[in-house]
Amino acid sequence: MKPREVADVLRVEVQTLVRWLGDSHVPGFQIGPKQEWRIWREELRQYLHANRNITNVAKKSA
Repeated sequence: MKPREVADVLRVEVQTLVRWLGDSHVPGFQIGPKQEWRIWREELRQYLHANRNITNVAKKSA
């Protein structure tokens, strides 16, 4: 996925997402002569799943 697509899904600015990519907060890779960022959909899903706030989910089900 391109950064714009991921930013739209996460409802953040593209600049914020690119900063997160550069800081390795979100998984992604750079490709091509312009070193454009790309994000694998499955890696993003796994990252979001692994880093979700499960404390609130556990409290709601208790």
